[in-house]
Amino acid sequence: MIIAIMQPYLFPYIGYYQLIKSSDIFVFYDDVNYIKNGWIDRNRILSNGAPIYFKAPLLRSSSFKKINETELNKDEYNKWRIKFIKTLEIAYKKAPFYSNAMNLVCGILDDKYEFISELSINSIRKTVKYMEFNSEFKKSSEDYKQDNLQRDDRLIHICHTESATTYINMEGGSHLYAKEYFNQRHIDIQFLKPNIEPYKQFKNDFVGGLSIIDILMFNSIDTIKSKYL
Repeated sequence: MIIAIMQPYLFPYIGYYQLIKSSDIFVFYDDVNYIKNGWIDRNRILSNGAPIYFKAPLLRSSSFKKINETELNKDEYNKWRIKFIKTLEIAYKKAPFYSNAMNLVCGILDDKYEFISELSINSIRKTVKYMEFNSEFKKSSEDYKQDNLQRDDRLIHICHTESATTYINMEGGSHLYAKEYFNQRHIDIQFLKPNIEPYKQFKNDFVGGLSIIDILMFNSIDTIKSKYL
């Protein structure tokens, strides 16, 4: 049993989905502290050949609040949604898979949300379904409530709860987690190096690591599945 555990990000890049695809169970780590200037409420798209940020509006965000307690700004959300969709239209209307990708994004943004965790998780769940692969999703806030444990011990607790023998994380986690500590507790920790193979983005030089929205605009589902998943 392989388990992956990550904070929910807003329309994350392709590496996030590769992590999901590599696991048997994927846990949204939604009851840990919100990270300012991270990827929980923002990401990047391509505009005129350069990356630009988009960011969902939050209400009183704080690194002392948990992700699943961080509210969206309901008064600003609809204005932001309309503006963001217009930005996507201007940036990608000539992309080969614009219509399908826009239908997906608009369907996600049109749903009702109270917290950023709900929006970010839905952006991932619906995109996974759109890319036609299956995964079992869980939330740390609902299924593993021992949030009093220290970082490594809580991850190990989640693994033990699911009888998982392997915990997989992105390659950046190799600087955070000691393999020996996990191995001593009968967990093999592995680190995934994402595959960000270049694809055509109009006539621009390739810009990697953008939101999944970008790759969906320029690639068919079959291409994404064969090259990246």
